[in-house]
Amino acid sequence: WAVELAAELARVEQHVLDLLANSTASLMVNSVVLDALDAAKTSAALTRAQIDEAAVAVRRIAEARDEYAPLASRGAALYLCMAELARAVPVYALEMRQFVG
Repeated sequence: WAVELAAELARVEQHVLDLLANSTASLMVNSVVLDALDAAKTSAALTRAQIDEAAVAVRRIAEARDEYAPLASRGAALYLCMAELARAVPVYALEMRQFVG
């Protein structure tokens, strides 16, 4: 998402540069260029704010993921132990209902 925003910002900047390069009149009287500059300024500010928000969200997601990493590691180890036990001793593959009922 941030990549798309950065690409949009680059497109707007390129459009303004193209207008400036192809402008034949004075920049102060060329309303097309002035309007494009205003639109680019607004778009750039909005895009930068959205990129900053995305960076904050990515950081929060990474922090949350790091909190659950030890639990995921233990869960994976437990699963692998049970899978190996079931393969080594078939009794461990049976369900508890078979023993109780």
